[in-house]
Amino acid sequence: MLMRDLIDISLMMVPEKELVRIHESGDFWIETYMRAWAMVAAQRPKQKFYAYTKSLGMWLNLHNQLPSNFYLTASYGGTLDYL
Repeated sequence: MLMRDLIDISLMMVPEKELVRIHESGDFWIETYMRAWAMVAAQRPKQKFYAYTKSLGMWLNLHNQLPSNFYLTASYGGTLDYL
């Protein structure tokens, strides 16, 4: 089973929301995880997904692969704040 599938299954366990916040606290720890969330968002175009992140390197690496319903906001305090 792929990480994308695990995320999708977890979302099926709760009532569908129009707006989904990824992480109440925490961050994307590996690029594969951020990509998995992007794939889930792409499969659910009627929902909007958002997250705050300090993982700016991953964000830059994946920016062309993120669907239009996947919103990221840069959080200050990471090692790549200069970006």
